[in-house]
Order: sequence, then structure tokens, then C-alpha cells
Amino acid sequence: MHYTNKARYHAFFYCNSTSFVASVVVMVLLLQESLQNHKMLRAMNTAIVLDLLGLLGAYAAGSSREWDTSGYVIALVAAVVAYVAIHTSCSGSLVVGEAEGEQTVAQAQNN
Repeated sequence: MHYTNKARYHAFFYCNSTSFVASVVVMVLLLQESLQNHKMLRAMNTAIVLDLLGLLGAYAAGSSREWDTSGYVIALVAAVVAYVAIHTSCSGSLVVGEAEGEQTVAQAQNN
């Protein structure tokens, strides 16, 4: 692919590299003992989303040669983007719910 279509090769290379680094970041964050911090969880979720998008970009750049294949890749992109949107909205609502629950417990302890 490097000699036939240089732009697709560069897109594949950079997306794959981004995905690899995001995977390493996720592994390092999982080794941390304090994952109860909301900032650490948000960083890990961001790295996971970046990892998925990098893999998706690498797959799209490396496999789309004809229009039939491109249609399948576009369908896969739509499915992954829908998953990421659902995951982001659910994780955001869980963090807000947990924070409200912690405030309620703190107020009950103060009374």
C-alpha cells in the first residue's frame, strides 16, 4: 500500500499508531491502584474511545478498495460511532449519578 496509494498508507499508519499508544495508556491506567478517582476514569474512557476510533480509521484506510467494501466499512463506522455515543452518554450519566449520591451521603452524615 505504501507504493500504490501513499495517502491511504499514511492514514493507516497514523491511525494504527494512535490506537497502539491509546492501548498502552489504557494498560498503564489499569495498573493504577486508585481508579476510584473520576478524573482517572474519564481519562481511561477517553483513551478507550481514542483506541476504538484509531482502530476504526486504520481498518477503513486499509480495507476500502472498491465501493462494495467501502459500503461495509461505512456501516461499521456508523455502528462504532453509535456505540461510542451510547457509551459516552451512559458513562456521563453514571458519573453524575454517583456524584449526586456521594453528596447525599455526605449531607446525611453531617446531620
